[in-house]
Amino acid sequence: GNVKKVDTPKTWLETIQIVEYLRAYSNGRMGWFALDSVMIISGAFGIFSKKAVIEINGYNQNTVAEDMELVLKLRKNALKNNTNINISFIPDAVCWTQCPDNLKTLSIQRKRWQRGLLESLWSFKYLFFNIKNKKLGFFVFFFFVFVEALGPIIELVGYISLVLLAIFGFLDWIVCVYFYLLALCFGLILSFCAILIEVIFFKYYSPKNILKLILVCFLENLWFRYIHSYWRFIGSIQYLRKAPLHWGDMKRIKF
Repeated sequence: GNVKKVDTPKTWLETIQIVEYLRAYSNGRMGWFALDSVMIISGAFGIFSKKAVIEINGYNQNTVAEDMELVLKLRKNALKNNTNINISFIPDAVCWTQCPDNLKTLSIQRKRWQRGLLESLWSFKYLFFNIKNKKLGFFVFFFFVFVEALGPIIELVGYISLVLLAIFGFLDWIVCVYFYLLALCFGLILSFCAILIEVIFFKYYSPKNILKLILVCFLENLWFRYIHSYWRFIGSIQYLRKAPLHWGDMKRIKF
């Protein structure tokens, strides 16, 4: 029952997901926790007060984002009753998840995540610009709507605009390259910061592992982020079309 050794996976695709998780947890949720505005506690890693969960009638069985839905329902209930609620994020890893090791399975997971995000945000639009909790309503919810939810659509519009500008001869290639390098550097800095937090505070990975994670940051920004945006865009379209949702076959591999 004890973790004896921490190592990076064999495949690059799984290692890219380690960087994603480090960035989401070390940079993201720890930041939201500092603002007392955590909007999601991952289902596999969440511990909740039984009394508080029963008070809001438990999990919604008709959603694919039950973890986010539950946290937002707890926050909505606290705002409604004008009570305090403590939703914390603890960064120390005491349990581990097995992530998809192939593009097909990963695409199914990410489309489902995007649909679940949109579903949760729409279900709890009451919190958007809610004056009772200014940080949550005016900042965090705003971020999730315009960056997380609409991000893939904004990216796609940007790529289409670039193609059209290039076709009609209006594209300044020098400026385009500068903006690409700026975006690349910004993405790398976020990933490097997440790895740096891991190196300074948690020390789970060996120097060899850290070097591999750094290399993966470049791979992610060269190709993975684009295909990931495409999956999220398709997930958004599926949500808008109310297409039937299936969890898919998440195969687990023996260590």
